[in-house]
Amino acid sequence: MCKDLQKVSFSKVFLNGCYLDGCGLKIFLILTAHLCGRIRYITYNGVPVSEESYRDVLGYLPQDFGYYPEFSGWDFMMYFSSLKGLSKRDAIARSRELLEMVSLSDVAKKKIKTYSGGMKQRLGIAQALINRPEVLILDEPTAGLDPKERVRFRNLIEEIGKSNIVLLSTHIVSDVEHIADRVIMMKSGQIIWQGKWDESDGSLEDLNRISTVNGARFYENRVEKIDKVLNADYSYGNYTDKEKEYWLEKAESINTPFKWGSREAWDNIWKSICFLCFELVVISVCIAPVFAGEIYDRTDSLLFCSKNGRTKLVHAKIIVAFVFTVFYMMACCLTGSLIHVAIFGIDGWDLPVQLWNTIIPYQLNAAQACMLNLIIIILLAALLTGISLFISAACKNQVAVLAIDMFVFFGTVFLQSSKTSRLWNRICYLFPLHVVDMRDVLKTYNSYQIAGHVYSYIEMIIIVYIVFTVLFTIFAGHIFKKHQVA
Repeated sequence: MCKDLQKVSFSKVFLNGCYLDGCGLKIFLILTAHLCGRIRYITYNGVPVSEESYRDVLGYLPQDFGYYPEFSGWDFMMYFSSLKGLSKRDAIARSRELLEMVSLSDVAKKKIKTYSGGMKQRLGIAQALINRPEVLILDEPTAGLDPKERVRFRNLIEEIGKSNIVLLSTHIVSDVEHIADRVIMMKSGQIIWQGKWDESDGSLEDLNRISTVNGARFYENRVEKIDKVLNADYSYGNYTDKEKEYWLEKAESINTPFKWGSREAWDNIWKSICFLCFELVVISVCIAPVFAGEIYDRTDSLLFCSKNGRTKLVHAKIIVAFVFTVFYMMACCLTGSLIHVAIFGIDGWDLPVQLWNTIIPYQLNAAQACMLNLIIIILLAALLTGISLFISAACKNQVAVLAIDMFVFFGTVFLQSSKTSRLWNRICYLFPLHVVDMRDVLKTYNSYQIAGHVYSYIEMIIIVYIVFTVLFTIFAGHIFKKHQVA
C-alpha cells in the first residue's frame, strides 16, 4: 500500500477519489472493502475491516460485478438481502424501497440479462445499500454509461452521499468534481491534490496534465513566480536589492508542504470582517458631535467655566470615543462571525493562507489572518475616530465632519496610481479602502525601505495608522482646549 494513503481518514463526507495510472485509490478501495484477506491496519471507528461487524456497515459496488442472467431484479435483491442477514419480511420491504429509489420497480420482474448497462449499475448500487451501510464504496460506477445514464447515476450518488460516507473511484472527474465534499486526487501512487474543489478554480481535469516525473515542482514554481514579481521591470521603479532579499527570505521561510482542506467557513468569516468597513459610517456619525455638538448647542460656555471643563472633560470625551469605537467594531465582528460559525463551523481554522494565494509570503493560518484583518479594521476605525475628533474640534460643524470623513475613507479610492512614481503608489496603498481586505494585503509585495530598514506592507499600515491616530487625537484635544466661546 502506498505511503500517501497511510494517514487518509474520513468522517461524514462524500469523497471522490480519482484513480490514475493503475495505482492509488483503486488499491485503497480494494483494501477498504477487505477483498484482501490479510489486511489488519485499516479500521472504521476503531474496528478493523477484517472483523465481521464491519460487514454490517459496508456497501460495495465493484467496477465489473457479476450477476445471474436468469434472475430477475427482484430475485437478485431478495438473494442478497438473505446474504446480508435480513429477515424475509425486512428483505421484501427493503428490496421494494430500493428498487423504487433507483427507478427499477417497473422492471423488477424482468430478467437481468435484458437490462441495459445503466440499469445494471443502478441494480448494483441498490444491492450495496440493502444493509443501510455507513460506508459505501463505488469503483468506477459510471464507466461505460451513456451521458444520460451518467447524469442520472450522478444525481443518485449525490443524494446517497447526504447521509453516508461514499468512497468513489473514477477517471471521469467531471461527474463528481462539483458535488464532492472532499476530493483526493492521485497520480503514480502520490496524492497530488486534496480538498473541496471550487468550480471557480477550473476543472479537476487540469490536474491530470500535471507531470509527476521528478515531482510536480509545485513549491519550486511558487518561489520562481515570486522571484519574477520581485525582478520585473516596473515603470514607476523597481525593488531594491535589500527589498528583494527581505521578501525572498520571508517567502522561503513558509512551511511546506501546505496543508490542504476546505476554506469555505473561514472565507465567509473573512468576508464578514471586510464588510465592517461600512460600519465606519456609523462611527463617523456618532463621533462627529463629540466636540462640534457642544459648540452647536452652545453648551461650551457652561463647560469651559467649570473646573474640569478644559482638562478632564476633554480627556474623558476622547477616551469614551475610542472605547465606543473599539467595542462597537468588535461587537459587529463577533455577531457576524458567530452567525457564520453557527452555519459552517470552524473547520479549516489552521489552514495556511497560501490556500488563498500561493505567493503569500506570511506564515499565518486562516484564523490568525482573520484576527489580523480585524486588528487592521479596528486601527482603521481608530484613525477615523481621531480624524473625526480633530475635524469636530476644528470645524465646529458636524456636517463637515461627515463630509470630510467620507472623502478620506471612500473618496481616496478614486485616486489613480502613478506609472512613474513609486513613492506615490506606496502612499496610495496606505489609504483606507486598500487595507480593508487582508486577502489583497497579504499577497501584495509592497515594502517601505526607511533608513536602511525594510518594513513590510502590514508593518507600515500598523505604524502609520497608530502614529496618525495619536497625532490627530492630540491636535483635537489641544484645539478644543484652546476654543474661545463666542
